[in-house]
Amino acid sequence: MGRNGVLGIIIPIDEHEVMHDIFHGKSVHASLAQGESTDLEKGDRIFFYDSRETHSLMGEAVITDIAFEEAKAVNDDLEGALY
Repeated sequence: MGRNGVLGIIIPIDEHEVMHDIFHGKSVHASLAQGESTDLEKGDRIFFYDSRETHSLMGEAVITDIAFEEAKAVNDDLEGALY
């Protein structure tokens, strides 16, 4: 279980093409953060939520690693796998 009772994070998705990318080859999700701390931990979950049509959870993933890096470095290193 994540710190402070946090079990995961919900990511709103509003396009079917994005959902397809996530489940067919895009293996990395990156979010902007302030600072270098989070209540999330390895093993917590990411829930993908359809915020446009069905207003329901469309899928989930397990967090395998958490890193804090500059956005440009993440894009340069993971461009093909990055969602």
